[in-house]
Amino acid sequence: MAKPLSGKSPPGPAVCLSLAQARAISLRSQGLADDSAPFGLGKEGVLAAIRHLGYVQVDPINVIQRAHHHVLWSRVPDYQPELLNELQNPDVSVFEYWNHATSYLPTRDFRFSLPLMRKHRAQLHWSNDSAELRASMHRMRGLIRKNGPLMISDVESQAKVREWSGEALGKIERRALHELWMRGEIMIRSRKGFQKVFDLPGRVLPAKTELGFPSKRESAEFHVRRALRAGATFSVGQK
Repeated sequence: MAKPLSGKSPPGPAVCLSLAQARAISLRSQGLADDSAPFGLGKEGVLAAIRHLGYVQVDPINVIQRAHHHVLWSRVPDYQPELLNELQNPDVSVFEYWNHATSYLPTRDFRFSLPLMRKHRAQLHWSNDSAELRASMHRMRGLIRKNGPLMISDVESQAKVREWSGEALGKIERRALHELWMRGEIMIRSRKGFQKVFDLPGRVLPAKTELGFPSKRESAEFHVRRALRAGATFSVGQK
């Protein structure tokens, strides 16, 4: 029998778990198995929860409070939305970027978002390319560089385009800001209400932020370990 290329022994047989066992592992990995505070309390507990989970999706669904606040409140008993706001600004211990959707991610993991940013410098994320959009991106980048943090409500629109959902028309500048954000040319510094405040990365990220571009192997290991830590899916055999 040929030896594996890695020189290591082949993996053993798959482990078969009952539904109850898989459910227990998943709940504990998600920090939902105990009545206590598995990640601690206060702002430190919120940051520990986000670091453990890997990300928390920013969700516009609002029943009593926006859905991402429910995610953190269910794991940090004394959670308040202000704690998350402070972690983003002024602490910059978390940042917002795309992780299958807009999400809060630990700033210590920032460099693992760089491959996606590079990808979207070559191709737009949600928009059809056009000279008008490119001109708007150039204008928004220049305004932020010159005048500092900017919200979409600060901008007098120069053109209208179809919104991402529905038939309504919206500011082309909204698309421009989104594409610049996906490219990593701007960041979300904070939010006022649910409105994003954009700024340049160099004015947002702490000086100590790691910016080394990860190799494909590093990226793969990072994402696999993150998924396993926060509760991976299982191939479950019932007993």
